[in-house]
Amino acid sequence: MRSAIPAPRSATSWATTSTPTKFSFLYITPLQGPLQWCYVSILQFFSIRYLFSHKLKGATLAFFVTLACTVLFDLSIAIVAGMALCCVIFTVKCVQHVEVTISEVDPQRLQRINLSYHPRHSSVRVVYISGAIFFGSAGYLERSLAQLPSDTTSVILSVRGVSTVDATGIQTFSRFIQAQQAHGTRVFFTGASPAFRTAMDRGGVTQLMGESAFYWSAMDALSDIAQESQTV
Repeated sequence: MRSAIPAPRSATSWATTSTPTKFSFLYITPLQGPLQWCYVSILQFFSIRYLFSHKLKGATLAFFVTLACTVLFDLSIAIVAGMALCCVIFTVKCVQHVEVTISEVDPQRLQRINLSYHPRHSSVRVVYISGAIFFGSAGYLERSLAQLPSDTTSVILSVRGVSTVDATGIQTFSRFIQAQQAHGTRVFFTGASPAFRTAMDRGGVTQLMGESAFYWSAMDALSDIAQESQTV
């Protein structure tokens, strides 16, 4: 008589029929602390509280938009939406923080640094530029530079506060310099950072102006303007 061979038990049957031992908790207990810490780290409670306590509107808006997208869609869409909104907010803030100030030469300030005031300095304008010069702020820079008086003979562009400049900003400077040179007005750069100087070199602005048009400070440019006037 042939004996019956028992059928092999599946993994599901083993899992349902097996009984937990008294040592099963030893595998779960050590993980409770790290899991709770990971939960707190992922949620970033301290960062969220910092946003609300300091009333950071842009960051708070990005937080709520990302949270809403996480609930309505999925995590991937929420991350993309949050990053896109942060880029828009950052761009808007960069545009708002660009400042262009046009001023005349102050004789009293020249006296404080033992530099004599020359009559030709009356037609010199110093333009202080600060912020990021890119496609979003290039239009504002161009409109501000267009407000220079018509009797200006020399323009000193102080770019010490310029953090970065892109291709649109380089083209804006190039068009301005070409327009001023067409009217016989000289243009100088002062306080240019190495990154700004490299951008001007690559954009052809340095070739347009010449190496001698770059100075460390506006006072150095004013001193050379006065010396050129005396030699003429």
